[in-house]
Amino acid sequence: AQAELVVIDEAAAIPLPLVRKLIGPYLVFLSSTINGYEGTGRSLSLKLINQLRQSAASNATENASWRTNEHMFHKRLRKGENEESVSSAVAANLGSGTPSATTRSLREILLEEPIRYSKNDPVEKWLNNTLCLDATSVKQHLTKGTPHPSTAELFAVDRDVLFSHHAVSEAMLQRIQSLFVSSHYKNSPNDLLLLSDAPAHRLFVLLGPQSEDSEGLPDILCAIQVSLEGGIARQHVREQLKAGSRASGDLVPWTVAQQFQDSEFAQLDGARVVRIATNPNATRMGYGKRALELLRRFYQGELVNPDNDEDASDRFE
Repeated sequence: AQAELVVIDEAAAIPLPLVRKLIGPYLVFLSSTINGYEGTGRSLSLKLINQLRQSAASNATENASWRTNEHMFHKRLRKGENEESVSSAVAANLGSGTPSATTRSLREILLEEPIRYSKNDPVEKWLNNTLCLDATSVKQHLTKGTPHPSTAELFAVDRDVLFSHHAVSEAMLQRIQSLFVSSHYKNSPNDLLLLSDAPAHRLFVLLGPQSEDSEGLPDILCAIQVSLEGGIARQHVREQLKAGSRASGDLVPWTVAQQFQDSEFAQLDGARVVRIATNPNATRMGYGKRALELLRRFYQGELVNPDNDEDASDRFE
């Protein structure tokens, strides 16, 4: 049976390919949270909604073109021209046979009235600022353009400095959180906690060429959050497998050990990419690939200064 109305609540929680399949020749209502302490749905607003906007704009242009040519058709007929020749000329001018049968309009409604707080509540404002929950309001403008990926370099972020409460550090933190929030659906305040003091987590940013006289914060082209995993004793792994349980953390080693009953894999050291986000104004330009390549070289010891003990501590042999 053909539906007349399809309502999709929290659409950003559903994989985008599935949401696209649910959009058919009927009225579709999509709702999603795009900002808030319970997580966000930026994947919906950044990807699907942008595509729908472009499609709606294209359809509007196409319809306007058809209305113009239809007017030309009747005008030329009134002048006494042959109907067949006029139809051929109009069709050739359009380039396509008939207007799309799937033409649809897009209407967006934004609800900003608070539910749990009063409007402009100071507690809510403090909470958003403290936990970087309103990071989506940070504009990720590229003030220095988009340099070639080969000229970009990967920098390890000192988390002690990042969370030092300095004004510049706070601004940098907001930019990094904004990138992560805008690129991932399941965001929560726990992400900020892991980023701040999780012992095995590391943070890296990809930056373009910097000059000595540069002022202000650099443009972040890509940000990567990494978790160091592995190095688990074989006896401990065997005991956990025998008991049918697993310790917290070390997601990849424990998963492989359980699925393949392999007690040796968990002894290896590795780095798992927890989150990676490219600047929304610089997607599909090779910055994510460049960042991952430099990250691989760093953990293989190719970018480590042998005289720096701190760098060498993260090196994988």
